[in-house]
Amino acid sequence: MTAWRKGVSPKAMSGYNYIFSNIKNADQISQGKKAVSSLQGKKAVNSLGVKAVGKYKLVVQLENPEPTFIDKMVIPAFYPQNTRLVKKYGAKYDTAAKYTAFDGAFKVTKWTNTSEKWTAVKKPYYYAKSAVKLQKLNYQVVKDSNTAHQLFQQGSLDDAVVSGTTAQGLQNNKNLYYLYRSGNNFVKLNMAKGAVLANKQLRQALYLAVNRTQLSKKVLADGSKPSYTFSAPNAAKDPASGKDFATAAQPKETYNVAKAKKLWQAGLKQL
Repeated sequence: MTAWRKGVSPKAMSGYNYIFSNIKNADQISQGKKAVSSLQGKKAVNSLGVKAVGKYKLVVQLENPEPTFIDKMVIPAFYPQNTRLVKKYGAKYDTAAKYTAFDGAFKVTKWTNTSEKWTAVKKPYYYAKSAVKLQKLNYQVVKDSNTAHQLFQQGSLDDAVVSGTTAQGLQNNKNLYYLYRSGNNFVKLNMAKGAVLANKQLRQALYLAVNRTQLSKKVLADGSKPSYTFSAPNAAKDPASGKDFATAAQPKETYNVAKAKKLWQAGLKQL
């Protein structure tokens, strides 16, 4: 529960506290309206609707039905953290490999929060170590797509992610592989009170000015598909219609430059 209490806190540095929404009291805690735990007499009572029952059971209380809640558990923000180590390392926790706990088949070495290279080595005490054939994995951050491809060609990388003009030139390459993932990229706008983009019409104008088909096919050119909602295709179905939720929730209008210009001017007048 340590990870969840940290993640839902208004002071959480991950920026993922919104994914705990719908767990009892999560929104109020994230907004600073309620403490994650409080004292009732001499007893500490947890406000967040999560509790451990025995060694192997976690009970979560939701505020509303959520059929996809179990699916969300694959998001790293929900992963467990070692309470003892969190307390021991304090602010240093998870800032470097030596201040982090790993519960999988590998542990990370040679990593700090600014590292561009690190190694994952096989743990000798993993419960199924005999089934793990690899001894170590070397990771490297390569920020430029063309550089990544060159390193791959030289045999310095076993895997490289490419996009843009590099991907365009590799469409017939035997080593090119499309790996589809359920996720999307989006621009997070500053909607704070007094900020320019707190204006709804300006935001609508920006939405309608983006040609997502051109962006995915001509700019990224990496097999990405246009995204019109927060739901990726094939991720979930609309329970009412049975249709793919990404399609069912898609706005009727997604690209209209002429209308975007009108909305932009109207928004500027309002400001």
